[in-house]
Amino acid sequence: RRAGGGGTRVDMEPPPSAPARIDRDGLRAALHALYVTRDASSRAAADAWLQRFLRSDEAWPVSLALLGDDATSPRGLDALEALFCARALHVLLRRCVFKTEKTQKSHVALDERALGDVRDAGLLPMAWRCAALCATHDRGVGGVGGGSARGGGADSASSAPPRTILTQVSLAIAALACKMAAWEGDAIARDLCAYFTRPPASAPPSATRVVAALLDHRDVDETVADAGATCLLQTLSVLPDECQSGRLSIHPARRREVIDGLRAAAAAAVFPTLDALTGRLSAAAMCVNDAGSSGGVDRSRDRTTALLFEAYAAWAAFAPDAAGACPSETLAAALGILAASDRDARATFSDR
Repeated sequence: RRAGGGGTRVDMEPPPSAPARIDRDGLRAALHALYVTRDASSRAAADAWLQRFLRSDEAWPVSLALLGDDATSPRGLDALEALFCARALHVLLRRCVFKTEKTQKSHVALDERALGDVRDAGLLPMAWRCAALCATHDRGVGGVGGGSARGGGADSASSAPPRTILTQVSLAIAALACKMAAWEGDAIARDLCAYFTRPPASAPPSATRVVAALLDHRDVDETVADAGATCLLQTLSVLPDECQSGRLSIHPARRREVIDGLRAAAAAAVFPTLDALTGRLSAAAMCVNDAGSSGGVDRSRDRTTALLFEAYAAWAAFAPDAAGACPSETLAAALGILAASDRDARATFSDR
């Protein structure tokens, strides 16, 4: 470290083969070296550079700039940039202390209004768009099992599966919810349920554009609604653990407010929403069975159902006394039925 005119900053002496610039171009070069090149020394150097970047003063402005680009660009970020942006924001949100004025290294000069913009104009729309890509990929469109965050393209070393990006975005949303003092603890789960179950016409335009383009304007509303449900389930699945994580730097009083508020919302908002999603998925599955297979492989419903059980399990463990919580044995049996591949296994689980 060395002192500069603006205070203490981190020296970024890069190892060999790592980018020298501490900016967007340097970040792109490091990501390319880490995920695309095959040279072990170059990848190790790039990884070390990225770790040091996350501890630098430039991490926040570059990450927020990436988030802004994702919100304003018609096609969103490159897959690797989106993955890094989500991961970086999760790490930074966990570690940093938000102040109106930066007086310590761990402080970030962001007020509550700026954090609200990160949530409303950045992370929430980004999550819905990533989930839209998940839904289209599960329908066999836009690449198999991965592809770019922009949709389309085959798997490659330089691509990041949208489901992986969605997981990181959901973790960032959960961390932001815990750290954002203006977001009342008992409103977090209720607001997330309301946002991600809104009508498709009110979904973020970026998510709707992705679905319309990849599905050639077929089944857009249904797919956008499914994507919103996936966002909600993924975020609900990680929220209980995040608010209790020892890696989350948070004032004890705020942590208690969040935990108590989330538990209070379990019976009032979370479990009723999960019940409603269960009914919707069951009705959709019955319609598919009645109509017969259309010839394509659509795994989106199966994955959403599995994610639904994960959310149920997370909240049943987090708020076991709340009305609507399911016993863990019931959830385990349900997951076993879904996972069973032969008739005998299904019968065994059904007998339970």
